[in-house]
Amino acid sequence: MKKAVYIFFLMLLLAGIVPAEALDVKDFTFSHLSKTDGADNQKVFSICRVPTGALWWSSKTGVCRYNGSQIVNYRLEQQALYGNQGGRVINLTTDTSRLYAFDNRGFIFVFNTVQNRFEQVASLSDKIGHEVALNDVCVNGAGEFYLAMHNGVFMLRDTVLTPLHQGVWVNRIIKVKDRFYYLTREGVLDTDFKKILPYNTESGYYDYKTGRLWLGGYESGLNVVTFDGAWNIASDDFVRIGTAARQNPIRSICPYDDEVMLIGVDGLGVYQSARQGGALEPKLLFNANDGGEGNGGALKVTNGTATL
Repeated sequence: MKKAVYIFFLMLLLAGIVPAEALDVKDFTFSHLSKTDGADNQKVFSICRVPTGALWWSSKTGVCRYNGSQIVNYRLEQQALYGNQGGRVINLTTDTSRLYAFDNRGFIFVFNTVQNRFEQVASLSDKIGHEVALNDVCVNGAGEFYLAMHNGVFMLRDTVLTPLHQGVWVNRIIKVKDRFYYLTREGVLDTDFKKILPYNTESGYYDYKTGRLWLGGYESGLNVVTFDGAWNIASDDFVRIGTAARQNPIRSICPYDDEVMLIGVDGLGVYQSARQGGALEPKLLFNANDGGEGNGGALKVTNGTATL
């Protein structure tokens, strides 16, 4: 189901924007780009869109770029003493001007636009001397990489790897202005590594438009947090998704437009919620469990609109 959630987010990026009040799955025709279209693998881990308009996504075997008509596949060549392809998960991230790829084995790559290839920046396992689990990379400019790892938060600058906080499994790092929030299995840590919330959180999004921090839990559901002027928590609202007592993992949170936030829920699909205003009542936009047309076949894209 995680693949279905990511595929639908891809289709939302491809499709034209429709008015928020009319947002409905019927406004989109969606499917997946198949190997027939040039995709290297059907398993998709992350998606991003760069200023040029091209769509990039990471798969089980590498990275793909799609310009609306053609898919180009890129391999991530590893140069390391420690390497293990088993269970490899590749993700993408960006800063203001560059695209990065990293995998859960601790390899970090940057895309060289001149050479049209990904080049290795670091092998964390080589620096540490054993295999690692790299969960997230936050690029802070000035050559600084903040790393969410299985045993804490580290910073990589130039070739120096510095531990900042150890002894906790870190899922994600959210940068908010000059601050960081660390989403861990044991709770949410603030920029000083003080626990401010108890939830096992694995996805998040800070909305600069509203000042809200959206947090997606592994089994704790959705929480929307606001802060006062001193960055103390002003409110922490639990938002139930669906009717089940047990909340499914929330894999992705991102804005659709100025009014709507999208929430990707494992095993359920994509929900839409008001981005600001009164009560947040997520409504199902795309059901990941629906069969039939829309969940299979080959995707064709014309004039920026996905059609089956």
